[in-house]
Amino acid sequence: MFKQALAATIVSGLMLTCWGGDTAPSAANPVARPDLSWYRDSGFGMFLHWGAYAQLAGRWQGQERIRDLWGEWAMNRAEISIADYEAMARGFKPTAFDPAAWAAAAKAAGMGWMVLTAKHHDGFAMYRSQVSTYNIVEHSGSSRDPVRELNQAARQAGLRFGVYYSQRVDWHNGAVNDQKSQEFEAYFNNLCVPQVRELLTGCGPLDVMWFDIGVDRLHAEVLHQEVRKLAPQTLICGRICSDGGAGISDFKSTGDCEVPVKAPEGAWETCMTLTEHWGWYPQDTHHKTAGDVIRMLAEVRSKGGCLLLNIGPDNLGRLPPRDHAILRQIGAWMRGNGASIRGVTASPLAEVPWGFVTRAADRLYLHVPEWPVSGRLVLPGVRGNITKAWLLGDPGQQALATCRLNALDLGITMDAATAPLGAVDPMDTVVVVELAPGATFDTVKRIDDDWANRLRPSCAIASPGLTRKNLRSVSTSDLDPAIEVARHDDVAYMTNPGDVLTWTVRVPAAGDYHVLSELACDGVPTGAVEVTLGSLALKAAPKTGSWSNPHTRFLAQRLGTVSLPANEAMTVTMTVSGMDPKTTMLVKGLVLVPTRTTPQ
Repeated sequence: MFKQALAATIVSGLMLTCWGGDTAPSAANPVARPDLSWYRDSGFGMFLHWGAYAQLAGRWQGQERIRDLWGEWAMNRAEISIADYEAMARGFKPTAFDPAAWAAAAKAAGMGWMVLTAKHHDGFAMYRSQVSTYNIVEHSGSSRDPVRELNQAARQAGLRFGVYYSQRVDWHNGAVNDQKSQEFEAYFNNLCVPQVRELLTGCGPLDVMWFDIGVDRLHAEVLHQEVRKLAPQTLICGRICSDGGAGISDFKSTGDCEVPVKAPEGAWETCMTLTEHWGWYPQDTHHKTAGDVIRMLAEVRSKGGCLLLNIGPDNLGRLPPRDHAILRQIGAWMRGNGASIRGVTASPLAEVPWGFVTRAADRLYLHVPEWPVSGRLVLPGVRGNITKAWLLGDPGQQALATCRLNALDLGITMDAATAPLGAVDPMDTVVVVELAPGATFDTVKRIDDDWANRLRPSCAIASPGLTRKNLRSVSTSDLDPAIEVARHDDVAYMTNPGDVLTWTVRVPAAGDYHVLSELACDGVPTGAVEVTLGSLALKAAPKTGSWSNPHTRFLAQRLGTVSLPANEAMTVTMTVSGMDPKTTMLVKGLVLVPTRTTPQ
């Protein structure tokens, strides 16, 4: 299948620098990192998983499995032979492919770039490759070259463009796991590296190389050097390398569909699919709503990240109608509120219970999916004055009532009944707060008496030896990664006597709160959950959910109700004493719920 064989040189002297920082050329680092400003400022892009697998539409020999990734993974999951898959791919001729319409849809949704799968794990190239005939033009006989055509259409629409490339897994060529085998070396040197070269040099300029399923550091360095040599301004995804790609990539990609609780350092991105699959699967109607996406986008941006939202076009080259409709809804919101998403940086505040905060220069943008019943929103941790607050969707910028509650907290009041038409959005109402010169911020978490207050392990000080990991590290073999809940809370693994989580919080006014723990246990829970809040203490036998069911592992258990005094720096601790040493207690944290907002 290979038209030419090129030997790759393994490069030594690996650069071990930090994530995503722009660096100038030097003797030690002769190639400057590319400009990340367009990527950071845009913050919202379109991912397109499209290939020969779209021809299957999730079915093979009369079978379909909605929860077994029979989209882009169909060849592997349905155990389709190479010969059968090749025969199927010959029928893949997307006659309705309209790259200008795709680019227009992305542009209208407020996106800034597009990433198309140039080659997924099935090994089928979505452009006319000079390296292998196994591509959409020569193998399928299609007259279309999607990579080149969409690149051109995106640029004509004012968008950036990049490609996805599966560098390690290629079922068509047998490359999957053993990177020390001769088979892998032949694939890597004779197909992978040459195809990366031709994508960088023959498919129009690329702004992103979105590698997937990382290779080891030595092979990743080969790819890194190719990109830096041929297209020094092309951004490299962290999935280039199995160790996360630090030093040879420009942005970190979190796990599929993962919105991190605590923002990673440097430039980072969440890739999220709109349904429960990535490739075309018409039976999958479990779409995220426009509101889901908007709130997710606001959260990611509030943590300094970018959101890459995936669509799976059909076998003829059309964007699915429902997906397209959701994109239009997102676009309508972005037209009025895009200033709170584009060109912003992460929130300078601690986590707020009512939504998310982004910042641009002297403005804070408050994303409020649901306005408090009291009518007053508390903006915590702002020292200094503000000059004005208004609804971003209000073209007249009518001032909202504001007041200083104390040295750190501001109150913002809105009457939804008298707000300008369209300025209050049930998906996400955005409030602009203009800061006076000299404003500074406090990052101690404020306990709010309008909302449930969640204390997460990622925001705690952990005692020595206490492990904190992402929830993905918990065994979820019975849960398809593509359909996990979008949020993956971090957890603390309490296994030893004396393991303690400690938080510092601020309680601006005395009040009564229910205290809930969220625990899971891989055996029979024993011992006692012990929580202190300042001088107050609670203790109860732990209760957990069903370990065998990932959706119900964690149980919210009310430990008791406390009256918290006003305190500017209250210490909260949590431990589980007397545990069976053969079990592990997973802790998602504590929740403090004001009693006046909940039934007794």
